[in-house]
Amino acid sequence: MNSTSTPATHFFRLLTFVIMSFLVFGTIGGCRSGSYGRIAHSRQVTDMFNTYKIPPEPRYYYSGPDAAAFAFIGVHKEYTLESRFWKPVDLSPALLQTWLNFRSAQRKDISVNLYGANILGPNDEQIGYWYSVRDWTDVGTVKMGEGNVVHITTPRGEDPLKKRRGGDH
Repeated sequence: MNSTSTPATHFFRLLTFVIMSFLVFGTIGGCRSGSYGRIAHSRQVTDMFNTYKIPPEPRYYYSGPDAAAFAFIGVHKEYTLESRFWKPVDLSPALLQTWLNFRSAQRKDISVNLYGANILGPNDEQIGYWYSVRDWTDVGTVKMGEGNVVHITTPRGEDPLKKRRGGDH
C-alpha cells in the first residue's frame, strides 16, 4: 500500500474534522438553547401557594384527578399553553386548600414538602408558576413555540421518587 500522506494532508483532515464538529454541535446546541425554558425551584412560590395566595394574572391548569390535583401551573396571559393533558381550572383559595388538605390526609406516599417553582422562558423570563405534590420538576420541560405558544409537560411517566429510591415504594 502506497502512503503519500504529508503533514499538510493531516492538517487539512484535522481542520475539516474540527470545522464539521463545530457546525454539527453548534447547530444542535443553538436549537436547544433558543427554544427551551426551564422549571426553577422557588421557596417563594412554594410559600405563596402553601398560604393559599393565588396571583390573579395567570391562567391556571392542573394535572391529576379532579378531586386532588397532582400538580398545577399558572401561565401568564401573554403566553398560550398548548397541551392535551393540562386541564384548565378556575383556581380559588378554597379549591387549592381542598386539594392540599386532601393530599396531606390521604396520601402517605407523597412528600410533606410541596414543590413550587417558577416557569422560565429561554431567556429566564418568568412565564408562570409550577406547584406539585412531588418533585416532578426534574421531568418537566418547557418548550417555546412560535407566537408565545408554550408546551409544558405534565407530571406523568416515570415517578422520580422511584428513580431515587431504586424501585417501588
